[in-house]
Amino acid sequence: MSSLNELPQKGTYTLIVFVLDKTKVNVGKLGVKTFLQGYYTYTGSAFGTGASSLPCRVSRHLNREKKKRWHIDFLLADKSVTVESIVAIVGKRKLECQVNQLINKQMQARILVPRFGASDCLNHCGSHLLYIGNMDAKSKIYKLFQQKFGRKSIFIDLSMSSLLKA
Repeated sequence: MSSLNELPQKGTYTLIVFVLDKTKVNVGKLGVKTFLQGYYTYTGSAFGTGASSLPCRVSRHLNREKKKRWHIDFLLADKSVTVESIVAIVGKRKLECQVNQLINKQMQARILVPRFGASDCLNHCGSHLLYIGNMDAKSKIYKLFQQKFGRKSIFIDLSMSSLLKA
């Protein structure tokens, strides 16, 4: 297990999110959406410095009290939602669509909220939030990252940590 300090400054990440109970969330311009109980993956990237770096972006995701800018902010603010783990890869180019499509195919995921986190997606992902149901897929997703990206993969398990800020 790693800590947020071990995240690369730039790269692509996947949050493995658990929704405890079926819930409805107002997702900004997408409107009110229903999220089923179970596991989801959300894939993004960060290539800036300072507040725009990958560690700061992920840290921001983990903080429930923040200005809601992105679709994921609305979902993660819900009390029945937790980030259980993070998988990240070092990179100088945007791989979020490639990673998202890999997870979608290998995990037989479903898109429950079209366009979520994919407003600017040019690769027809449909959504960067994927529903994988009740399968706890943390280790499987990490293995996918390792197989595809090798030693550049970093896994952080938050389920036994207090990194998620209330």
